Order: sequence, then structure tokens, then C-alpha cells
Amino acid sequence: VYTQSAGQIAEEIRSESIPVVTSISEVSGDIDIIHAHHTPVAATAICRYPDVPAVFVAHDFVAWHDSPPLFPSIRYYVAVDATVAERLAAESGVEPAQLRVLLNAVDTRRFQPGPPLPAKPHRALAYAKNLGHIDVIRRACSARRIAVDFVGSAVGKIIEAPESVLAGYDLVFA
Repeated sequence: VYTQSAGQIAEEIRSESIPVVTSISEVSGDIDIIHAHHTPVAATAICRYPDVPAVFVAHDFVAWHDSPPLFPSIRYYVAVDATVAERLAAESGVEPAQLRVLLNAVDTRRFQPGPPLPAKPHRALAYAKNLGHIDVIRRACSARRIAVDFVGSAVGKIIEAPESVLAGYDLVFA
């Protein structure tokens, strides 16, 4: 795995005996395929290995780093939902023959069902990548007397192990 900065996820990957490097020059051996996320890292890997086929995966409709690089070695562009697929086609001109939708999977060993839900939710958790929806969620929850907590980059509170807190909430906005 090549990443520009290693954090907790890199450590998690390393613990599974998968090498993680922060410089593309540290990658050695033959590369069969580039499975790329995020434009800067994808472009770096593709430029380093221009003859290796690549797949670019986009996760976000608005983030600049999910705007796909357009390289001939990218065989497929994968969107995690139909909306992101629309972005790839409309904004970036990705051809339908190169576009696939592959919904995000859930690690059911890591994310277990929580306790039974109450008839009316009492506590909510909202993930916030940007500030645009925080007030709407706050007002909606307040009108229904639901306590709401916000996490995510927009509020400066990243949860490294979301599975450890989700069961404490009756409703989650993501």
C-alpha cells in the first residue's frame, strides 16, 4: 500500500502483514494492477508505473481529491454509489463503458448489530465532512428532542474506531 501519510489505518494494514510505504520509490517488485483512491496518490502511482493497468475508486461527490485523473492506463472508474457515478460521468467525462458502481461493503466482524432500538430515538450521531448540513440536522433533532453528537473532519473530531461508539446511538446520519 502506498499512502502519502501513514496513520492508524496504515498500522492496521501493517498488522495484517501488508507492507505500507509513504514514498512511491519504496515500492519494489512487479506491480500487477494499481487500485487507486484519491487523485494525488493515484496520479503519483500511475506516473511511476505508466504501463500498469489501474482502477480508480471515487468515494465522494464533492471532494476535489475524488475528481478522477484521466490517464490511459485507468481501465475502470469505480463509484461507491450512483450519485458519485453521475459526478464521474458529468463532471469528468468518464465514458459509461469505463464506469462501474460498487457499493461500499461492511465488515460484519468489525461492525456488529447494537442493542434493540427504542420506539423513538433518543441519541443521534452525525458524521460531518463539511459544515453544510450540521444546522439542519441539529434543528431536526432538537424539534424531536433527540440529542445529537457530531464527529468528522468538519468538527475536528475524528473517530478512529467507529464500531466502538455506534451501538450507543439510536440514529446515525452519514
